[in-house]
Amino acid sequence: MKNSAVATTQRGVIEVSMDDLDVSFWVRLKPDPDRVLYLAELMDNGVEIDPIVVWLKQETNKYVVRDGRHRIEAARFLDRTSIKCKVVPAPKNSAEEISLAYQANLGGALPPTKEDTEHTVRLLLAEGVAGRDIAKLLPLPPSLAKRYVDNVASKIGKARLRQAIEAVADGEMSAPAAAQKYNVNLDVLRKELGGRKKKGKAAAAQIIRNIGSQYRSLSQKNAAALKALFTRLEDGEVTTSVIEEVISHIVDSNRRLAVAIKGWGQRLEQAKNVNGKN
Repeated sequence: MKNSAVATTQRGVIEVSMDDLDVSFWVRLKPDPDRVLYLAELMDNGVEIDPIVVWLKQETNKYVVRDGRHRIEAARFLDRTSIKCKVVPAPKNSAEEISLAYQANLGGALPPTKEDTEHTVRLLLAEGVAGRDIAKLLPLPPSLAKRYVDNVASKIGKARLRQAIEAVADGEMSAPAAAQKYNVNLDVLRKELGGRKKKGKAAAAQIIRNIGSQYRSLSQKNAAALKALFTRLEDGEVTTSVIEEVISHIVDSNRRLAVAIKGWGQRLEQAKNVNGKN
């Protein structure tokens, strides 16, 4: 059955509804706000952007995104309802798709960072790929791939231990049950429980208080700066164009912040999915 939300363009690519895109994962941890806003500005001014790369998932009749995160975010920023796509063959399995997505990003304007590569290794491990096979799927020397695998495995172990500690500290389960559920050593768990039961929640509360304080401070500073400008406007020391420029700068800064926060939210959702598999 042909997807009703798809239209063929003159150049042979297709126009796909944003609602018909299936974003199963990203090999990048988060989008770059400046890159998103730059692409949005180009799109808004009629500049042709390369189509994103997708493949059709027959079971859902949706297009799984392989490459094009920043272009998608830019289109969404502009409230676009569709985006141009290049359709490629479906992968053999999820591991191959992760590999192909990583390789597609290697040739882009923003190559994957070290953190992005670690994240990709984590995705592959979550799909059951053996550590020794990571180098076969990613364009990495075997020794470097092993280093990434060892580092990610260590972080996964620490994350499981933290989850077990929280489960016991919150009274959800006993230490033996948490050790079994999160696959951690019971003796290590009991040792760590000593003085860390409420440490995580206390740290989170402090971070929230700090962020709230910083936001209030920034808001007050912006308000004070604008109030001073309006006073100078009344005294004839500045023009309205100066104030417009300052307000525009504040608006642009908030737009970048919104894009960045959305990226962190997407990273959290992906972390939940990946940690559930690891």
